[in-house]
Amino acid sequence: MKSDMLSRIYETRDKLVATQTISAVFQPFLRERLPIFLKTFPNRQKQRQKQPRSNKENKAYSQLKKAHAVYVEIWRIDPYILLPFIIEVSPYACERFNTLAFREQHTERYTISLDDDAKDTLDEIAQGLDIDPSPRFPDLIFFYFPQGMANFTCTLCILDNKYEASDHASSPVTGAEKDGHWTYHFTNIESIRNVFGARITQAVESSPIRMDERAEKRRNIQTTECVRTQFPRKNFQDALVIVNVGKAWDFAALLFPRTYPKILSSISNISLEASNARFSVALQQTGSALPESENHTYLTLQGASTSAIASIFSQGVYDAIESSQLRSWERSRLRLRTTDCVQMEIWRSHPQRAIISLRIGFKLGMDIANLLYDDNGAEV
Repeated sequence: MKSDMLSRIYETRDKLVATQTISAVFQPFLRERLPIFLKTFPNRQKQRQKQPRSNKENKAYSQLKKAHAVYVEIWRIDPYILLPFIIEVSPYACERFNTLAFREQHTERYTISLDDDAKDTLDEIAQGLDIDPSPRFPDLIFFYFPQGMANFTCTLCILDNKYEASDHASSPVTGAEKDGHWTYHFTNIESIRNVFGARITQAVESSPIRMDERAEKRRNIQTTECVRTQFPRKNFQDALVIVNVGKAWDFAALLFPRTYPKILSSISNISLEASNARFSVALQQTGSALPESENHTYLTLQGASTSAIASIFSQGVYDAIESSQLRSWERSRLRLRTTDCVQMEIWRSHPQRAIISLRIGFKLGMDIANLLYDDNGAEV
């Protein structure tokens, strides 16, 4: 991938951000290429063909299938870069596109919110090409139009939005949240990088706890208390991974796209009574060791986007989340696009400071713990 291509993608994204709409110049590209992302491309060898297709037809189909795979991977990397990417990168250019290099070089990430005219344009494209039933189309609306998602008539979305508090009360519990659990402390930065990837590691390095550790030179400079893991002692219920991070707004915007505007307004509005099925704001007292003069109240965010989780965390961490008892319970109730397995607590007095809590399956959780901690890392 050439650097000038990334520059063009960023330039297009900046135009979308500035105008909050899809200009007439961009629309022909989306009409041609968006269906490639939304449709499925089954293996043609498994389909019965009345007559053999020509080499030209097979080559064209292979090109579209490759472009589909690239567009889907870009979606997994960063949902908000997908539309600019589709506009700038043709199916032909996808043939030799290096998504791994893009993942490493794509470091400037932020959200895009589009207006109603842009939504009408995408609806028109979808309806005109008979792709509206695609499961990816609601996801697209979910990210780019968080305010309008409540009115989107998709069965799965309606079911997801009707997730009731009473249903939440019957969700699986875990001893990792109770007294007497096993807690693992003191991992090193390289282990965090191996488990979570570079993006989470950078956020850990920018957290206040990590900066204090470097300033005070506590323990080994490569050792940190920013990541701890909790396991139940008496059963094989879900485990918890608690990660202290900086750059909190970047993660909040990606993980909670529907509620991000509410988060911004709540920071400046002390009267917080905003609460619904997908957004929970709690004023609580934290037990961390902060100066008494600071305001310890924080915002608790629930209902993270599963697509965003896949783009932020490593495949191993994503698989561990999906293997949890809570996530299995959510899927059984058709809660597919959001999950409470990932939650954030953002400090009011330090809006860039947050704790991300991950609920993961016991077995894969042990694999992660073995990678993060040495034999002396466990405490009761």
